[in-house]
Amino acid sequence: MDQDNREHTRILIVDDREEDREILIGILTDRYCVYQVWNGEECLKAIRKYQPHLVLLDISMPGAMDGIETLRRIREKDKRLPVIIITGVGTYERNIETYRLGASDFIAKPYDVSNIRERIEKVLVLSEQKKLNIEEHSLQKAEKEFFKKEYLNMIQALCELIELKNPYTRRHSQKVTKYAVEIAKEMRLSLEEIGQVHQSGLIHDIGKVGISDDILNKPGRLTDEEFAEIKKHPIMGIKVLKHLRLLQPEMSIVVHHHERWDGNGYPNKLQGNKIPRASRILAVADSFDAMVSTRSYRNAQPVDYAISELQRCSGTQFDPEVVEAFLSVLEKNPDIIEIDQPLELTRH
Repeated sequence: MDQDNREHTRILIVDDREEDREILIGILTDRYCVYQVWNGEECLKAIRKYQPHLVLLDISMPGAMDGIETLRRIREKDKRLPVIIITGVGTYERNIETYRLGASDFIAKPYDVSNIRERIEKVLVLSEQKKLNIEEHSLQKAEKEFFKKEYLNMIQALCELIELKNPYTRRHSQKVTKYAVEIAKEMRLSLEEIGQVHQSGLIHDIGKVGISDDILNKPGRLTDEEFAEIKKHPIMGIKVLKHLRLLQPEMSIVVHHHERWDGNGYPNKLQGNKIPRASRILAVADSFDAMVSTRSYRNAQPVDYAISELQRCSGTQFDPEVVEAFLSVLEKNPDIIEIDQPLELTRH
């Protein structure tokens, strides 16, 4: 710690013995701004008033609020303030208790001038390093969250552009996300996994940006060649997302959301539990919304029909556990379902 910082460093001495306080003051005033109090109550007041960088606290003060209780009270308000315990002979067990409460170091009586200065300097330097590390970590975390939100906003905007090109898929990503998140909660996934499901739901169809409008909006049945093009959209989604390092977990979820439980899906024909769990959740949510929503080639199907299809395909197309969880969600909250009004379809 340089000289300028030393002169602005505030140290609070807490000791009931005036002669011991005077000794410490004589040792420290040429380097630090020093304050003194004589008991625990005054210590807490002085901390609020002077905001010291370090406290030298006598462990053996008389009364109910001795050094241990004072340290306990300090830690209730401030977990990081460095506190060096002033200790004497025969207080080993009490020293252990102060260490458990977060004492930074110990200084023994009678005082050794060079040792006191060295130990105080060491504690102050370590405290400053910890503070910088915490601040840097907090800044990095905040920056990461900011850029992740910006990425998601950008990608969601792209997804909405895709949906705007096709009036029959408006709000599809939002509805799939809503259903998928409720399934994830019903399955008691962790908060981190639920967050990944949410983000993946919003961007699961991003790859359709590379599919021809003529195919996406075709009112009739797709040819085998056209369906082969549609099946490329999970891989195309990865091409869009691969440069966004903050969305690496979501990439795997997105690319596999059209895999089937029986291994007959695409793009990699993964089977069973080899399919990411979040992808299996998206598969059910995606299929349900597709069935109960109007498309260019058909009107929305009844909810009862969609539910029966989920049940029929449980164990083949869909993970049975995910289907069961979604049916439980619908039973508890049927109002969650968004149903499209039938449209007059144009057929060629």
